[in-house]
Amino acid sequence: MGKGLLSSKLFKCVESFLMFAFFVKILCLLGLHRWGQWAYQNFTSCVQVLVCDGCGKFKPGEIRIVHIWGDLQYAKENSCETIHVCFRCHSIKPAVSSIVHSFSEKTYVTSDSCVMARICQRCQWVEHDSSTTHHIFGEWIGEAGICLELRICQRCGCLEEQEHHDWLPKLYGKICSQCYVTKAVNPGLCYQCVQRAIPCDNVFYSCI
Repeated sequence: MGKGLLSSKLFKCVESFLMFAFFVKILCLLGLHRWGQWAYQNFTSCVQVLVCDGCGKFKPGEIRIVHIWGDLQYAKENSCETIHVCFRCHSIKPAVSSIVHSFSEKTYVTSDSCVMARICQRCQWVEHDSSTTHHIFGEWIGEAGICLELRICQRCGCLEEQEHHDWLPKLYGKICSQCYVTKAVNPGLCYQCVQRAIPCDNVFYSCI
């Protein structure tokens, strides 16, 4: 008796469900759909549509794009451009700070240059704003009787010069014992008569 009552109730439940489903189908045929939640159109698309709970039809004209962006990553192996890639459709979106360099410590830019700068280890971009010049000079070189000394950078060949005089006192000035160049104590005046000297010299016309 109990089993018969249970079977009767189950039959009525199934019957009610089938009637409800049939009623919903009728409403869908009449264009009276029961639109449910947003759902992706397919597994590889980020297009979402509204789906009818009764017949599974998509609501025409109602779509939206919802990407699922991955973490920040470089666009290419030798590039510093960073992007986000969608897990579903593989669309690419540039990052907010799209360029992210990986700088080394300061190093020489080229083998024959004395310019030092930070260089990106990924794309080889040179940060010129931080560049400095660092020469590697050899010893000072000079000749007897000449007070001009030179030294050469071993990297770029740049020359640097300096004067190294052996000064001896002289009337109104001094004289080098090696190259005999004279220098007035009062620049612009003759070292002998203290009158205005010849331009770019230290002697007056009548004292020559």
